[in-house]
Amino acid sequence: MVKRKPKNPRKGFNRSKKEWEESIATHIGKFIDKLDGNQIMTLLSNAIVGYAGFKAVEKLSPGYWEEVEPSGPPGSGGVGGKVWHEGANLEMKLGGAASAIIALKLASSMNLVAGASGTAYLASLGLINFWDPITNTIKGVFPFYMESVDSPVSTFPFIIPHIFP
Repeated sequence: MVKRKPKNPRKGFNRSKKEWEESIATHIGKFIDKLDGNQIMTLLSNAIVGYAGFKAVEKLSPGYWEEVEPSGPPGSGGVGGKVWHEGANLEMKLGGAASAIIALKLASSMNLVAGASGTAYLASLGLINFWDPITNTIKGVFPFYMESVDSPVSTFPFIIPHIFP
């Protein structure tokens, strides 16, 4: 009787679904095992700042209505009216996330000017992301304030000319 060699796991692209799952799980496990506390905190801070940049771009471009001229065959009346355009697309939002991560790297650098610019950018992200809750609170306290404001960027939050006589 001929002895057979033990079967080694297949490599390359000729694997079954189960072999692919085991291979990927092994690689992810090895990656996580090699992480230390500093790398985990860096990963977490980059994720938080990236999300803040993503949401800030989303809030800065809320979308708009556009009047469209009627079009179609003559005499049909055409299709016209108002059309809604989305604000920021995914590429713009991901760009905001990337720029926020770069600002975090600048803020944590040992250069005074770079640190100040990164800190100022991160502070502006914080103001943009907290503007909506502040606006909703002011609207609840002063219902006549900001009745015609559609965008959180259209007014400066501390200019309230018609509240106090």
